[in-house]
Amino acid sequence: MFFNPKRSLNPIFFASLLSVTGCSTTGVLENSPAPVMPESKIIEEQVALTPSFSAHPRSIRFFEGERSQLAILNDKTYETRFAKTLARTIYTEIDLDHPRPEKQVHFPIMLYFRQNGKLVRVDEIQARIDPQWSASSHLIGAGYFEPGKWAVGDYEVDVYVNSKKTAIAHFAVY
Repeated sequence: MFFNPKRSLNPIFFASLLSVTGCSTTGVLENSPAPVMPESKIIEEQVALTPSFSAHPRSIRFFEGERSQLAILNDKTYETRFAKTLARTIYTEIDLDHPRPEKQVHFPIMLYFRQNGKLVRVDEIQARIDPQWSASSHLIGAGYFEPGKWAVGDYEVDVYVNSKKTAIAHFAVY
């Protein structure tokens, strides 16, 4: 008898279906709900970037991506929970509203990462706002080229804009 792919694959498909859906008397899969992360909290409604120029923090969000410029350009999926087996670089996006400056403005943004209460990482960038911008997004990526290296736990991120603690945000690696 010759190999018949249609006939041979049916038992494999059925076995795969059973292993995915599971067998139980009730037919219902039970999932525990994922813990909810605290919302990002804006501490300072206005931050002076120069003596005569201020910005208003609007949001702090996280997304995962590869460690390259492509991650910044690709569509982003904002999350507060990241799977250890998939997470590479976790980007923190800080959105600011501000008037259009007369000239380019430069200022530091620092992130202090704490895992389960312990300081584990500090990252800093020199950010800028161009004269044609009335709002801006600033990204800081932290992490690895390969997935699986983030430690499992809850992370709290203190966001400092121009040396002023501006916000607190949270994410988890599970």
